[in-house]
Amino acid sequence: MRYPSLTDYQAALWHPEHVFADPELQACQPVKDPLGLPQAISGGFALTFHVRAQASAGEWAVRCFQKADPDRARRYQAITSYLPRVQSDCLVPFSFQPEGMIMPAGRFPLVKMAWVPGQTLGAYVERHVGNPGRLQAVLSSFHALAAELESSGIAHGDLDDSNILVTSGPTMALRLVDYDGMYVPGMPPGESTELGHTNYQSALRDEHTFGPYLDRFAMMVIALALEALAVKPDLWRRYAQDTHNILKLAPALWTFVAVEGVEPTNNAAERALRRAVVWRRRSFGTQSAEGSRFAERLLTVVTTLRQQERDVLDYLTVACTAALCGRPAPSLLPESLACPTAEYTLHPAA
Repeated sequence: MRYPSLTDYQAALWHPEHVFADPELQACQPVKDPLGLPQAISGGFALTFHVRAQASAGEWAVRCFQKADPDRARRYQAITSYLPRVQSDCLVPFSFQPEGMIMPAGRFPLVKMAWVPGQTLGAYVERHVGNPGRLQAVLSSFHALAAELESSGIAHGDLDDSNILVTSGPTMALRLVDYDGMYVPGMPPGESTELGHTNYQSALRDEHTFGPYLDRFAMMVIALALEALAVKPDLWRRYAQDTHNILKLAPALWTFVAVEGVEPTNNAAERALRRAVVWRRRSFGTQSAEGSRFAERLLTVVTTLRQQERDVLDYLTVACTAALCGRPAPSLLPESLACPTAEYTLHPAA
């Protein structure tokens, strides 16, 4: 059976009394977007709608799915059975309704979750990026959240800045939403239905990575990003192109964990360019195209030779001699890759 599209769901939500099987949801109206349509928050293969009760203070997030998943009901049954045993303020009450949406094409599942007023973590960081105290407070709350999940044996499965909400009110708190990829004790390990947001997950994660350890890499990524922004807020202005891009850049800081040979120090390419950047700043650059070609080639030679621990003056002497004698220039390649027919030898730097 084909699942409804965004426009199908939006059209159906004009008549909540007919489309919802839940009596509480039947008495609600959807929040509208600037075009006057039911506002949808897209994520993965699901759409989330914010609905408000007309005669009470009830508000819910209704998550509707766009793709069939034969294992969805079993997973949510395991989650709803286990979570009531956990005493944690970061988890939001919800119910899974296998036939909660009554559509022209048939009945479809939905998740009804209490609406959490507040901002996503990404939006909150953007708003308070110049306030280290606020960011440190969020970091402390995040450490507490991570400890609660670890002690409960639970893994959210898709921790990122859009699935962590910072609640509004006199006391700041963190809440987790979107439990589609959650792991709880009792679930069979090793068969994940999703891989989480790629910018927050280890490159080693695959569909067989599923268990209570699932969030640990994302936890390190988020904690590191918050710590870095609290200490150096200008990172946001330098790198953030949208409300949460700086958090999505954080996994690059952990590449050395997953990729053998990557040093856990400053980026090697950035270090290689530093000499040229400093030179340009001190010399005010060049005055002609010929000067630019000379500078870029000489800087390339110097940087390449230094990385190979070869003597720069020795190389330049041999290169100038070769040019005067009409011979080929010496190679910049390492000795193991250079042409063996060279008539001269370059010595290592002293």
